[in-house]
Amino acid sequence: MTTTFIPYGAPCSSACIYYQSLNLGTELLGRARPYFNGDPCFDANSVLRPGVCNTTDRRANLGYVDFNSYYSIEITSRAHFLARHEAGHIFGMNGAFNCVDVTVMNETGCGYQYTRLQAHDIGHLNAWY
Repeated sequence: MTTTFIPYGAPCSSACIYYQSLNLGTELLGRARPYFNGDPCFDANSVLRPGVCNTTDRRANLGYVDFNSYYSIEITSRAHFLARHEAGHIFGMNGAFNCVDVTVMNETGCGYQYTRLQAHDIGHLNAWY
C-alpha cells in the first residue's frame, strides 16, 4: 500500500494522510488522528476506541496530521521528522521514550530525530500492513 501526504481538503483516491497547520498551544509539536473507514480510532480523550482500529483486520486507512502552527514547524527541517513520526502513530506505532531505539518514533527530547524510516520502523509496518 502506498500512502500519500496531501493538504487537508484535497481529493484522495487511495490511502491518504491529510496534513494541516493548527495552533495547538505549547504542549504538542504535532498530532496524529487515525481513522478506519471513516471512524476515528481514538476518542476525544485520546483513548483507543475498542473494536475500531487494530493492526490486523481493522488497520487505519485514513489519517490526519496536524502541525502545530504555534511553533512554525511546517517550514523547518523538523517537519520531515514530525510528518513521519505522526504517520507512525497513525499506523499504530508508539513513541520511543528511551532515546536508544533507532526509529522515527523517538520523541523530540531525544538528541537526533530521524527524517527517514529506519529498519525498526519498516519491520513494524511490514508486519502489520
